[in-house]
Amino acid sequence: MTEQNPANDLLEKKHTRSNEDDSEIDVHEEWNTDPHTGLTEGEAAARLKKHGPNVLKSKALTPVKTILKVLAQSGLLILETAAITAVALRDWINIGVICSLICYIVGHTIAEQNEHISFWQDLRRSMQGAVRNLVLRNGDMVEIPSLNIVPGDVVYIEKEGAIIPADGRTVMDDGNLEVDQSAITGESEPVAKHEGDMCFSSTVVVQGEAFLIVQNTGCDTFVGRTMSLIDNASSDLRAFGALLQNVGVGIILINALILLLIWVLSLYRSNSVSKILRFTLNLVVLGVPTVLKGRVRNIKAIGAGDLTKKKVILQNLSAIESLAGADILCVDKTGTLTRNRLSLAEPYCHEGIEPDDLMLIASLTRPGNDKRLDPIDKAVRRAIRHYSRARADLLKYKMLDYQPFSISTKMMQSLVESPSGERIICVKGAPRAVLELCSRDGGLRPDSADRYKGTIAESAKNGFRSLGVARKRGNRKFELLGFMLMSDPPQHHVARLIKEARSLGLTIKMVTGDAKIIAERTAQQMGLGQNILETSQLEEQNSHSVDSLVSELVETADGFAEVFPEHKDEIVRILQERGHVVAITGDGVADSRCLKRANVGIAVEGSSEAAQAASDLVLLMPGFRTVLSAFKGARQIFHCAYAYIVYQLALALHLVIFLSWWMISQNESLDFRSLILILVATEITGLGMPKNDPLFSKSPAKMRPMKIWGSAILLGTSLAFGTGITSMLVMSNCERDGSLCWKRPFPIRDQTMVLGEQLLFLQIVLTQHWLIFITRTNGRFWISISPMHLCSTIIAVDIVATCFCLFGSLAGGVNTNVAAVTAIWIISFGTFCLAAGLYCLLHHIQGTGDLMYEEIRQETEAEVGGDNR
Repeated sequence: MTEQNPANDLLEKKHTRSNEDDSEIDVHEEWNTDPHTGLTEGEAAARLKKHGPNVLKSKALTPVKTILKVLAQSGLLILETAAITAVALRDWINIGVICSLICYIVGHTIAEQNEHISFWQDLRRSMQGAVRNLVLRNGDMVEIPSLNIVPGDVVYIEKEGAIIPADGRTVMDDGNLEVDQSAITGESEPVAKHEGDMCFSSTVVVQGEAFLIVQNTGCDTFVGRTMSLIDNASSDLRAFGALLQNVGVGIILINALILLLIWVLSLYRSNSVSKILRFTLNLVVLGVPTVLKGRVRNIKAIGAGDLTKKKVILQNLSAIESLAGADILCVDKTGTLTRNRLSLAEPYCHEGIEPDDLMLIASLTRPGNDKRLDPIDKAVRRAIRHYSRARADLLKYKMLDYQPFSISTKMMQSLVESPSGERIICVKGAPRAVLELCSRDGGLRPDSADRYKGTIAESAKNGFRSLGVARKRGNRKFELLGFMLMSDPPQHHVARLIKEARSLGLTIKMVTGDAKIIAERTAQQMGLGQNILETSQLEEQNSHSVDSLVSELVETADGFAEVFPEHKDEIVRILQERGHVVAITGDGVADSRCLKRANVGIAVEGSSEAAQAASDLVLLMPGFRTVLSAFKGARQIFHCAYAYIVYQLALALHLVIFLSWWMISQNESLDFRSLILILVATEITGLGMPKNDPLFSKSPAKMRPMKIWGSAILLGTSLAFGTGITSMLVMSNCERDGSLCWKRPFPIRDQTMVLGEQLLFLQIVLTQHWLIFITRTNGRFWISISPMHLCSTIIAVDIVATCFCLFGSLAGGVNTNVAAVTAIWIISFGTFCLAAGLYCLLHHIQGTGDLMYEEIRQETEAEVGGDNR
């Protein structure tokens, strides 16, 4: 068969058309572009320099605005208030400490943000650079990265599923171009484009071909201008965003109530204004987690970067919660569960038909462009090497027209011209559709059709997928040639991986276009259940009610057979209405809708640009192992962020409870230098948390605010109890030489109080640092060795804090007795064990893990029917 470049064919038509009609649209003159030759390389380079690369960019803030934005965060506003209070008290040392802490947090936050922005920009640039388009330059068709397309370029649009790279107008309408622009206009049906019609960037080619003269690129496109209007809008208001707001408001209200009580008591005790301000300063600085929101965002960003090393591209950070909480995965059989390498058995031929004739027609029923071959076409091309006559005759035929696979007819067809000049219609498609076509046209007797249906069913029992092949020569009737028998074996170890996924609480539902009997055979090989549901049952019954029979069938099914893209969307909708968090894989243009509807859309390796644009995740490596690694990675990120939130909230409650008790009972505040050092030490230790942690939940992760608050209150109260006991022992028994004497009654009011506060400082630092080991393992700190960087950071800070205490850095150089420091370490370890035991007990109490189940279910149901992203 003569190979043809469709771009050259369309280009010849365009030249012919323009010679007959010289009326060209204004866009040619606007950009000084010759539609027959395109731009020269020099003109393209100049325009690229002027307009920049064809990429959407976020609005960049100036350094001053960036700093002001960071300073406006609620946590830093509290520190800024504390600095102003210190100025009012003329406490210049504390002013310097607070300002240094603010500068450190601002600098560290901006550095991390710049690092993450640079990472994501490089990632997106590399992904967009991999997308290439045919462009007319110097009269020749050349393939360039879409990033380098400039206004005035003549771009050839032809690939089904391709995303139009820029705004532009079509030059001609001979290519029957249809575009899906529902993402922009909301139109549900594809829109036909004719000469002079505008095509928008990011819309998807459904079928046809055309030349496009580019008008706008990058941020100047319709999509780019729209994005600029919402650039400053917040988009992360999902589970973590809502929880952080909940935590922030809750802790501020707790502090406000305690401060109100302290102010009333202070007025009753006739305390001075400066003393009241010191009380306020202590609680405000230590009672609110200042960098919690930024830390959680960094944990998610770093985790997303780690996922890229596993060949998983996370396209938005808010999808982490949904991916970690997904309990059902609808996965395509072909390519994800199987090897995606079809192999053909000996074809089953109709009476009087030779295998070479069947393979010839099957090979002719394919696109003229090799880049548009689907897996079946590639399998046929590999197999034809074993049919010498068909291979030799193939090159003698000329392709005249090709119609891609249609969902309505379930067939594809092509029009070819034989060496003798005879025109032949070649058809390849679903066996039943081909049989009906031949029977309807009179080329096949009804009894023969029934016999072949039995043959197809028998082949399916053996795991073979059938594909009917027919032809129509000239004015004759359609003639059945036979059936190709194909198989796609499961991937190695897929049964073990499915078993592992089930152990993680994931329900796997196989989705395939094969017949039910083939799906059952495949499911058996993979270790899936045998409850396979045919999609015809979805069409026969009304499934709009959650309580309907078909909804229950969908929920309990192990897989779905004879599935088309519209069925996928229906399956996802039903499962979501049943209260499930659903993830689904897809690769084609028609899968875009279900990928958008699902809580997590996963575009598999080699998927179309449209599928990638609609999905939350893009896989760069085929196979179920990559899919499973994405779920594990998301749960690791979720667990790390969850543990950090509990950790920070418990620390805040620890200090709030202890300091409020201390101020109320003693009518004194602790030395502010000790409090600031506690804050600095905790911040340094917290830097070890945003690294990826190997621990993750063995069941779908849920964000339960009540459980978080309960855990934090339990831990904070336990630490406060330990610190309170320590304060009573230390402050009533501390000698002037830094030793402990267990005879003096509580309380005292002399210079030994400074030494006692020094020991309290050590106890608070030790217990707060060790709390990390509790929160990251749900109390069972012995089940997993903590990461080395985390242990080394904690050990280093604890050694420094111990040295501060030993050498009297907080007590005017008066050394603390080694025995006293040892006693503090023992008390701290006892407090740690108490908190770990209570926390572990909390997580094993029946029902505490499901306190927020109904809330999560309601949130999930509220998302159904709308845009989940």
